[in-house]
Amino acid sequence: MMLRFVLFTLFAGYALAAVPSYMKVCGRRNPKMDECVVNSAESLKEMLGKGIKELDVPPLEPLLLAIIKLADDNSLRAIATNVKLYNLSNFKCNFLHVDLEKHTIDMQLTFPQIKLEAEYNVTTRIVNVPINGIGPMKIITDAVGAKVNMKFRLVQHKGAEYLIFSSMTTNLDIKDYTSHFTPREGPDGALAEGINAALQDNRQEIIATIKPNLEQVISERVLQLANRICKHFTFDELFPDRE
Repeated sequence: MMLRFVLFTLFAGYALAAVPSYMKVCGRRNPKMDECVVNSAESLKEMLGKGIKELDVPPLEPLLLAIIKLADDNSLRAIATNVKLYNLSNFKCNFLHVDLEKHTIDMQLTFPQIKLEAEYNVTTRIVNVPINGIGPMKIITDAVGAKVNMKFRLVQHKGAEYLIFSSMTTNLDIKDYTSHFTPREGPDGALAEGINAALQDNRQEIIATIKPNLEQVISERVLQLANRICKHFTFDELFPDRE
């Protein structure tokens, strides 16, 4: 029953259209299908950043998130709200393999730079004195690696087969970052300096906390985006039975 509801929600209210010219179609008997899919993804990067209105795809730049927990221990607590992630559409695909029999797609990506902007609530201790600061912050991390596994299924709808992505896992490799916290009016320069020092001194702990949160949110959003595109076309239109 739940599957039927999901399928009805996914397919209801749209009109089937021919695959647009900006989407490169890859035949499933193409001996270089993986390379073809990589080229197709490359050709869509700029459009994904801006959004594709006719396919009901919102802009990927920036990716908006409600809240992310950055750190949560006795020495440092940091929560980010109204998060904006930039440059997710600027990626390099180092490896991609589509397995049509196992219904999986595996990818290895590199993001030259990812920027995060948000409102932060930071609590730390300076000389054993608890200090709290609220204000805007930027975090920049370079050369982020990502290993991605996507699983899909083929479902029947009105006599045709459609490709639906059922799950996605993302494993990010974040080596380091730079950050800058700007307190709101009130705290003096020493407070801002202390909070920034705490955020810089605890980089590896913050990475360990933020990594699974980012992985989950990115997987959910990309999965949603992929299904919004695929719902408009049959499996044979996306992967025709030819080279």
